[in-house]
Amino acid sequence: MRWIGPLMAGLLLWGCAQMEPPPGGPQDRTAPAVEGHHPPAGSTAVSGLVELSMTFSEGMNHTTVEEALFISPALERPPRLKWRGGTLRVRPEDPLQADQTYVITLGVGCKDLHNNNMENSYSFAFSTGQAIDEGQVAGTAVLSDRPDGDVFRPRGGVDLWAYRWSPGEGPNPAADPPDYITQADERGRYRLTHLGPDRYRIFAVEDRNRDRRWNPAEELLGLPSADANLSHEPFSIELGPMGLVMMDTLGPSLQSARAIHRSAVMLSFDEDLDSVRAAAPQAYRIEMLGDHPDTLGLLSVSLSWERSNQVVLSTRSQIEGAAYRVTVTGLIDRAGNPVRPGGRQAHFPGTGWADSSGPRMEFAWPPDSSGQVSLRVSPTLFFDEAVEPASLKSAFSLTDTSGRMIEGHFRFLHGAAAAFEPLEPLESDCWYAIELEGSVIRNLTGHVTADTTVIIRFRTLDEERLGSVSGAVERRSYPPEAPAVILAFGPAGRARTHRHQVSGSEYVLDDMPPGAYIVSAFLDLNQDGRWNPGRPAPFQFAEPLWLAADSVSVRSRWETAGVTLTFRP
Repeated sequence: MRWIGPLMAGLLLWGCAQMEPPPGGPQDRTAPAVEGHHPPAGSTAVSGLVELSMTFSEGMNHTTVEEALFISPALERPPRLKWRGGTLRVRPEDPLQADQTYVITLGVGCKDLHNNNMENSYSFAFSTGQAIDEGQVAGTAVLSDRPDGDVFRPRGGVDLWAYRWSPGEGPNPAADPPDYITQADERGRYRLTHLGPDRYRIFAVEDRNRDRRWNPAEELLGLPSADANLSHEPFSIELGPMGLVMMDTLGPSLQSARAIHRSAVMLSFDEDLDSVRAAAPQAYRIEMLGDHPDTLGLLSVSLSWERSNQVVLSTRSQIEGAAYRVTVTGLIDRAGNPVRPGGRQAHFPGTGWADSSGPRMEFAWPPDSSGQVSLRVSPTLFFDEAVEPASLKSAFSLTDTSGRMIEGHFRFLHGAAAAFEPLEPLESDCWYAIELEGSVIRNLTGHVTADTTVIIRFRTLDEERLGSVSGAVERRSYPPEAPAVILAFGPAGRARTHRHQVSGSEYVLDDMPPGAYIVSAFLDLNQDGRWNPGRPAPFQFAEPLWLAADSVSVRSRWETAGVTLTFRP
């Protein structure tokens, strides 16, 4: 059986006990480093019975070093470890393979006795044959630190696992030990070196328990957007960024259906749904069971503002006491998993209770008194139930400070949410007012809202203070028509993402306040408007990512040009 466990001190040490740091004196903040090793880097014709050694610049925390020690390709059995001062000796239990390049990596998790980490991973290679493999794969591990997945930042300290891959059953990081391992530095950068001529599939894994297995319930996983093929030139490849996510591998299930009143049914799922699919009326069918089966007509679908796992179906009048069955099709969760086969149906008894209240507005965008609002804003209103479209149009007005009415049209996101889209961009540095006449807004049963007139004011950006970012879009080996979604987050203190979609070879992000932005992008290959992280089994590549190496500076009345988005296969 292959060696799959971490190198643990308590099981394998036959050397001396770990030293304790001396008391007193100034605090040590110097990062430890590797001062020497055996065999020397680049050695060939190394004996299969060699004892490896690594010498550090100072006393080390033994456990952290052993957990951050990677030998690639992996050994069949764990080696024996022995410490002598600042030197770690590694004795394989079995002879090394003949004519094989080995890579020894010490990750940034290595700590000295004062808890200082190594600044970068350290690797060296040697060969039991006459030559050393020189293939290399480099890239960056990133993580989205916002629930909407719109901001990606480098993620340091994670493992990169490389598997030799051939068509057929792909490697499963939850079950298969990797062939090669390295670790990303604090900027998320990694480099797998001395790989042989082969095709490799690489995963980024936050292996928290250091068992060389991905635990789906607890550990982040990042999938590539392409494999690294080193079987022919070039033998050095730069892969696109890999985005780590808590991978959801289980689809949603319909938990219950309940009649709210005779014209509405609430569905509850066990996890959040993809809102686009959930808002589609064709995803739902309600049947009356019994001696005279019939279909209950569906008028509208509404999503809850606060709970993304709830859906309200507005229906024709139910028959009190009748048995109904609702069936859902085509729904997916936010990770793209379809509804589980056993979770597509639910039953509920019909009710004769009539609706007696009107709709209530739950949220408005922009919120009242907002500043720095985009000139291309589409004010959006969210209600607690479906509203009658004509009544909302009659009740709504958008005016500027002079009282001039802004022309536009409504686009309903679902039955209970609608966005007003002005025909022209709003004026710069101007106050606007949304007015909703509550007594006019009706639900689908004709009841009006209990709200009186609601007024929401907001102020647009000052165009004289705005800047822009522009550049080219390079889609290497990807369809030229694939839309690129560009995300610019910031500046600090204004937690807002500028989102722009472009299908051509050039882009411009405008209406941006001055400051430093985190800029990232992805190719929306399935055109669903969201980044798809892929799936490990059955395997699906992630959509290609791009991340600016540094923050992008935006200045007032200035175009920051030349920011090229390169999507690598």
